Amino acid sequence: MNSEGLEPLQEMMARGWAYFDRAFREDRQYLTCAHRTFRQVEELSRRAGLPELEAEALSAQGMCLRATGQVEQVQRALEAHDRAAALWETLGREEELATERDRMQLAYRDLAVVDRGRALEYLKKGFEVGQQALTVWKRRRNKAGLAQCCSNLADLCCILAQHDPGLMRRHLAMAATLYQQAEELWGESAPDAVMTARMGLAEVYIALNANLEGAEAILKDALGYYSGKRGTQVTYQLAQANALLARCYRRQGRMKMAREHETRARSLFRSLGFEV
Repeated sequence: MNSEGLEPLQEMMARGWAYFDRAFREDRQYLTCAHRTFRQVEELSRRAGLPELEAEALSAQGMCLRATGQVEQVQRALEAHDRAAALWETLGREEELATERDRMQLAYRDLAVVDRGRALEYLKKGFEVGQQALTVWKRRRNKAGLAQCCSNLADLCCILAQHDPGLMRRHLAMAATLYQQAEELWGESAPDAVMTARMGLAEVYIALNANLEGAEAILKDALGYYSGKRGTQVTYQLAQANALLARCYRRQGRMKMAREHETRARSLFRSLGFEV
């Protein structure tokens, strides 16, 4: 296809990403618009023999589907990422394949949370694709890719700790190490990602009932970091920070502070449509 034929598809991809961004800043219903746009790009790219653009559109569909948080949709997201991964592998695009596996990790993580009956199965698969991605990022010396992969693996370790109480402390210690590695690798290049990793580390401290002062400091930093921002994703992070602070204060026996942050967390979660 010549550049004139490719340009409209690239414009459609840009429009899809604009919808995706609006879903997190304004209304989650824009996810439907984004997914529909990316699906059109996938179909048109396949007909035109443009496998790279087809893979990009499939991956974008997976991100839209996973963002809904619904079991059936997250399973569909995995299928989309798997198809994209197959295309990247055929094309010999190693880093794009590793990125796709990182996104599959996140889908397996989400399924392990919402479908507890199959959590260990999903976690096993998540660790498998995560190790595959990690190998690539190490070989390519890609700090950003390595950081994201470490953070994803840390999330999986935290969930595994809930299902393997006999080795809970070992899993949480590994999660702490991975979150710290991710923060160091990102440095100042990805402040949002660093804050998410630091919140994960705070959650580990709370679960271990260790370094609660450090957890409190991280979560107060998070409240300050997100307080000047807007969007549904920011609201979710503020809700999470308040919920974690409540748990931290309960661990410390500071019940009045715990209740205050629990109330704030519930209010924020309800504003996003969560039943709490």
